[in-house]
Amino acid sequence: MLYSEVSLSTRGRQGAAVTGFLVAFLLSGYAASTFGSSLPVIFVAGGVAVSAMVLPGVSGSLLLLMLGQYEYMSNALSQFTDALVAGLNGGGTETIVDTGVPVVMFMAGGVVGLFTVAHSVRWALDHYREATLAFLVSLIVGALRAPVEQTSLELTATGAMWTAQTIGLFCLFAVVGAAAVVLVDRLAGGIETSQSTSV
Repeated sequence: MLYSEVSLSTRGRQGAAVTGFLVAFLLSGYAASTFGSSLPVIFVAGGVAVSAMVLPGVSGSLLLLMLGQYEYMSNALSQFTDALVAGLNGGGTETIVDTGVPVVMFMAGGVVGLFTVAHSVRWALDHYREATLAFLVSLIVGALRAPVEQTSLELTATGAMWTAQTIGLFCLFAVVGAAAVVLVDRLAGGIETSQSTSV
């Protein structure tokens, strides 16, 4: 009985890890070209990005990179602030409204995400901690495709190439990120602590 429970738990972690990696890896490569940056996509991106508040080791910017919305939202926010400054200096308000629509939609998605996605993630951490952490670590590893591809594009644009130093930095950041997740989990009373207290 105990062996079957351990085996089921192991399969659950493995399945969560594979799922997290595939979701992040595939989204990182095809999200921007497939979904674009329409208002519904921006709304969902806001809801997903705000969930990083309760995800150990995961940043909102990484999730936006994975969804292909990081650069778009950075530009949108910059245009909105420029329009606000211009409006305060006597410019028209039409530009403020036009540039503010995606920013407001993103914020609205973030508010909804606080009450839905974030709570769902917290519930998963409370009830399926091991599988959820396996999913998160694999999500980080799979999402590394996004910054790698972004760096490749920048290097190509400048005529540069990948070097051993650049590859080493990416590997270092990956290891540090994974270690940070484990460290935060241990400091928060991680898997071993929760198991020992339940026994």
